Amino acid sequence: MFKRMAAIILTLAMLLAASIASANVIDPALVPEETGEITIYLYGDKTPRMQELCENEFAEIFLNEINCVVNVEFIPWSEYGSGNMTDRMILSGEDFDATLTDINWSMQSYNKGYVMNVKELIEKYMPHYSAVTNPDGLANYTYPDGGIYAIPFGNKPTADTFRTLCLRQDLLEEVGMTGVSSVDELKEFVTKVHEKHPEMYATMDYVLPAGILRGIGDRNLTDIATGLWIDEDTGEVVSVVDSPEFKELCNLFETWYNEGLISKDILTNTTSNNVLFESGNYMFWRGTCGTTVYENLPNLRKVVPTANTAEYFLKPEKPKFKTSYENTAWQIPVTSENAVYVALFIDLMCTEEYVNTFAYGVEGVDYTVENGKVHRINTSELFYDWMMFNSNISLFPETMPDEFIPTYQAWDEGSIPSKKLGLTISYEDIKTEYAQISAVWSEYAMPLMAGAVSYDEGIETLKTKLAEAGWDKYIASVNEQVAEHLK
Repeated sequence: MFKRMAAIILTLAMLLAASIASANVIDPALVPEETGEITIYLYGDKTPRMQELCENEFAEIFLNEINCVVNVEFIPWSEYGSGNMTDRMILSGEDFDATLTDINWSMQSYNKGYVMNVKELIEKYMPHYSAVTNPDGLANYTYPDGGIYAIPFGNKPTADTFRTLCLRQDLLEEVGMTGVSSVDELKEFVTKVHEKHPEMYATMDYVLPAGILRGIGDRNLTDIATGLWIDEDTGEVVSVVDSPEFKELCNLFETWYNEGLISKDILTNTTSNNVLFESGNYMFWRGTCGTTVYENLPNLRKVVPTANTAEYFLKPEKPKFKTSYENTAWQIPVTSENAVYVALFIDLMCTEEYVNTFAYGVEGVDYTVENGKVHRINTSELFYDWMMFNSNISLFPETMPDEFIPTYQAWDEGSIPSKKLGLTISYEDIKTEYAQISAVWSEYAMPLMAGAVSYDEGIETLKTKLAEAGWDKYIASVNEQVAEHLK
């Protein structure tokens, strides 16, 4: 009886798969005949709804479209980055097949030999991805051997990402201001709000905050490595600690720290900045490209129902620069034996048929489409919507104001490709110096940037420690690489 029932179930499953396969989005000719299995690592917490979908609807889609079982696991955001959990897993040969990465981490992984060249995978197995993703994004992950060692993912405006300031607009209006376009106006905003709400902090973004840096001085500076900026106009490599901009940043945060406008646990609090801002206790933090209005404001309003936000450029007359074209990136460890399935998995997520499904869930159950926008019934996080959004195929969420959509769609217009675009610093010949400088930076520079240590009291110690760590050799190597890149 059991064998008969099993045979019936298997037959029904095969018929179902065959009926769906006839209308598959992914070209069946690209899909291996043997059923595969991959393990994907994301960061944060796996919500109950994500667990249900991964066991049911998502699992069915993956099996029908790419003939693969996809295990989606989550690890804490504190383990994100070079030297943390996934790096240790690669080093120990643990079995997993993909995780997220970024420009800096990717280069370090490449130098360590931890990640796979994905160039042929993109060309052969990812036609949907190639159709809806800007190919210029590949430059940041293309290394000296001509290989591509991560897959940039997503497609939305990125000019001057994190170089705006996202202010509590409701507080701005409460203190009688109409906007902020200079450091002095930012100080005025913070001072006035502090008088009305002494329990609030100014911000939690203290690590060379690009939005504030934009308003300091006349130079257009973009970070390229620990302790180093590039001057977008001249191509000069700028030492952070020797710059007047660094002094002004540190002095500003020292003032706020001493006035109780910076939390005293700023150097030890590991809570993510978005969660801190959404707690309602902060006046401003880094902006994106306007997307904080739908990525963070809804959660903020759960705490402060009357809250509103707006993003402002300091010195708005300055140009906007593009340093990337992606929302995030995927890396495949060299230990993976299932790279083809990973490529198909990512390609599937770049299809018009499924991009909203993976971000929001099952239409009619987890979300509905109303007036061309996504209305979320289930608000649990699935595959991150900020990661999934692709302006070529995604629907806007209903939290995106109609009046902001034209601004958002035109955000990149007139922007300038950054001199950093495609620049990948190799630390192979200076790995000892880099490790030592990174340690010095964490111990001696971070307290200055947070305002916990006075610039005047700490700057010479920082410079001395950097020199002892090999600063001259380090900056000479970066200078040489930048010069070669700019050719």
